[in-house]
Amino acid sequence: MIKIVNLRKTFNGQEVLRGVNLEIPKGKRTAIIGRSGGGKSVLLKHLVGLVKPDEGEIYVNGVDITKLKGKELDRIKRKFGMVFQGAALFDSLTVIDNIAFPLRELTDIKEDEIIDRSMNILRQVGLVGMENKYPDELSGGMRKRVGIARALVIRPEFMFFDEPTTGLDPITERAIHQMIGLNPITEKAVSKMIGKCTDIHECTDVLVSHNIKEVLEISHKVAMLHEGRIIEDTTPKELLKSSNPVVKQFISGNIEGPIHLY
Repeated sequence: MIKIVNLRKTFNGQEVLRGVNLEIPKGKRTAIIGRSGGGKSVLLKHLVGLVKPDEGEIYVNGVDITKLKGKELDRIKRKFGMVFQGAALFDSLTVIDNIAFPLRELTDIKEDEIIDRSMNILRQVGLVGMENKYPDELSGGMRKRVGIARALVIRPEFMFFDEPTTGLDPITERAIHQMIGLNPITEKAVSKMIGKCTDIHECTDVLVSHNIKEVLEISHKVAMLHEGRIIEDTTPKELLKSSNPVVKQFISGNIEGPIHLY
């Protein structure tokens, strides 16, 4: 599991994280919600070791990754699969080379096996025939799928999704959910298709989103980040019953309330 203790981070004098405390249980899907620009993506980058906190600890399976550097940190990060908000593909690489990139960088697997694994995951996300295309030749939904494939190809223990369906139409959004095993109706079928990482009992998922419908549909646990702190940490069902006025306003989308427009 992942345990976050009193995490603090300031950028250019602005305190973004103000003492975040949260436990992310093993084998479950935890969603982190909150306003746009409220620090969700910053928190996620801390969890995968891309950003160091000013204060606090992040324990991954009992190891504080904030204290690790170099090869020790790299060993932990190899357990992570990350799907960035904009897919973060390499424009100069083809689809197949984007997917193969982490295998070539992080493992000693032979090239023929790398290609086999990359083509297999490409097939699983429905992009066979696109392997020699470049990112600028793909639609937004296709780029998202390549990003997911690249994260899954290393068979991670932890998967992190940063707004995986932002900017997509409802049909493509549903397809992305099914592809990464985020649809509870089809989860068994999908987990068989793309393997360990979508198996609810084997992979720990963290999803950052401000899409309430998405979160309520696919998550086991929801944590709301507001003004740099976790103000609610519960199940989707209990979130709907929350008496916290900030949570109630966020869920309803009302303009009037304690959350003010910037």
